[in-house]
Amino acid sequence: MRKTLCDHHRIRARGTWRNLDGTNGLPGPVISLFQDSHGFLWMGTWGCGAVRYDGDALRTFGVADGLSGDTVWGITQDASGHIWYAATDGVSMWDGERFQSFGVDDGLPHWQSNYVHADRQGRIWVATESGVGAFDGKRFESFDAAQGLSVASIQHITEDGQGNLWFAGIGGAARYDGERFEVFTSLAGEQLGHVETACVDDEDRVFLGTTKGLFVLSPDGSVQRLREQDGLVQDVIRALCVDNDGNVWAAARGGASLLSGTGVINFTVADGLVNTQLTSLACDQAGDIWFGSFGGVSQYSQSFTSLDRRDGLAGDDMRTGWMQTGGLH
Repeated sequence: MRKTLCDHHRIRARGTWRNLDGTNGLPGPVISLFQDSHGFLWMGTWGCGAVRYDGDALRTFGVADGLSGDTVWGITQDASGHIWYAATDGVSMWDGERFQSFGVDDGLPHWQSNYVHADRQGRIWVATESGVGAFDGKRFESFDAAQGLSVASIQHITEDGQGNLWFAGIGGAARYDGERFEVFTSLAGEQLGHVETACVDDEDRVFLGTTKGLFVLSPDGSVQRLREQDGLVQDVIRALCVDNDGNVWAAARGGASLLSGTGVINFTVADGLVNTQLTSLACDQAGDIWFGSFGGVSQYSQSFTSLDRRDGLAGDDMRTGWMQTGGLH
């Protein structure tokens, strides 16, 4: 990973406040974020549907509009520009005018959708409580233990430089090359346990965030394990992302860790985070890092800008903070 310089004096300086809350029409806590190709920012909420933000106005979509569920865990966009939503009762696709929803009757292995991912070919993959579903244009092809995906409750999907898909879940992780699954229940002699998140860096190393720290699998097969005793802020890793400089960020229960070429740099409330109970993070196109936590949302750009209940944020239970954005700062 390339070297990143962090000025700890500057990051302690608070930035300006910018809020989206109930006074702006935001209906509830935001648990997922995604910017589409038109620049709209989509927000999945806990119990209040999906919200589209154009930089000025908010528009909310719910079950009454055709969305499969009012709690939206993930949002993505396919190659045709359609927006997909992983919800509590299947998955929905919006073509810009109307919703089309899919469930178990359409091939999904389970009604509870936990995440949605568009691969490099634009094919939609949905993580569920009992395997994954891949959309063929009409219905979903189901993959579970019968096809070799023995990992339970898939939580996250990512893709490596070779086009392999990685599925993170309870009991380990699995790599899919398009033909077969390779399941990893242990690495470096340690059971992986609950793998909640995964990412792939510029060197094609796979990072698995677990409740036992961070496992890093290199293309040559070597494994490195990082824990609190190695410098991480905490062992329970909730989210991972790669920034625009190729550095990996880890969000944990005790704060955030930046893994750079110079080592590990930790960030807590003392550095500007609004809360250390982090659940999510992402890097936007401008290079800013966004953190979701039980106490609000923090934006890192040499200084922190934090939003919490004191500043009018409607909810403080931010379970997912996946965001790609540019031009909305």
